[in-house]
Amino acid sequence: MKKNKNVILGFIAFLAVIVLAFVACSRQVRGQAHISEDYDISIETADIVLADYNINIETVGVIPADFDIRSETADIKVQTYSDFEFVIVGNNEGVRITRYTGMQRDVNIPPNIQNLPVLEIGEEAFLRKNLTSVTIPDTVILIGEFAFFGNQLTDLTIPNSVVKIEDVAFIQNQLTNLTIGNNVTFIGHSAFSWNQLTNIIIPDGITAIELSAFYRNQLTCVTIPNSVTSIGQDAFANNQLTNITIPDSVITIRNSAFANNQLVSITIGANVTLPSHPLGLQPWQQPFGYGFEETYVNGGRLAGTYTRPDTASTVWTR
Repeated sequence: MKKNKNVILGFIAFLAVIVLAFVACSRQVRGQAHISEDYDISIETADIVLADYNINIETVGVIPADFDIRSETADIKVQTYSDFEFVIVGNNEGVRITRYTGMQRDVNIPPNIQNLPVLEIGEEAFLRKNLTSVTIPDTVILIGEFAFFGNQLTDLTIPNSVVKIEDVAFIQNQLTNLTIGNNVTFIGHSAFSWNQLTNIIIPDGITAIELSAFYRNQLTCVTIPNSVTSIGQDAFANNQLTNITIPDSVITIRNSAFANNQLVSITIGANVTLPSHPLGLQPWQQPFGYGFEETYVNGGRLAGTYTRPDTASTVWTR
């Protein structure tokens, strides 16, 4: 019995040693777990990044290469001037209007705010504000996506300072007259679709007419410059064109680019690339439709003016 008692006591002592060692180890680990304020957390491995952690956007690899960063700082302070909210862009180079808060339907955008030029009209800045007219100053170089979406504009002048008009910038207005400045080099997809334009002169410098750029207007006359090399899908579809001249610079015309017009005369250059198997597409999918593609492709894609007697005919002659 005494021998058994000694064994039990020895076993209890052994357990006590293990418990004491575990407690000491735990204290040590907890002490080491504290991270000092100057501890360098690697952005690549940390699971949590504090909101105020300074991330260098030039070196973090998770940002896509085509991500459009419009300002040099991520900490943009929204300010107010009259009926406009704005931010300062670049290195105090100018102003981007981000929102119109007024109720006036005839708006004059100021050329300067806080002695800085208004360089950009931001995305959705004037979206659905029931505007009937707007004056864009000749300081603006960029008009953002949806900037004037869903208003009631009828006349519009884009000043020569503007270089880029982004996607759907003026979609769903009531534009009947449009003047585009000579320095515009990009018009985004659907930028002027769903309006009431009857004629348009596209400025030199535009190289691509994007998808649905002038879709569903009332165009009867379009002037395409020699700088254009491609015409996108539905670019001029659902208008009232009776004739069109495609300059020799154009090498590609996409599906339905001129579909649902009243074309009886098409002037086109040689060897223009049409969609793959254009003869197998439905009439409304073909760039021009009404039998033109068959005549052009089967005839060797020759340059010239192709005509048909009326809109009911599918017989074109060169």
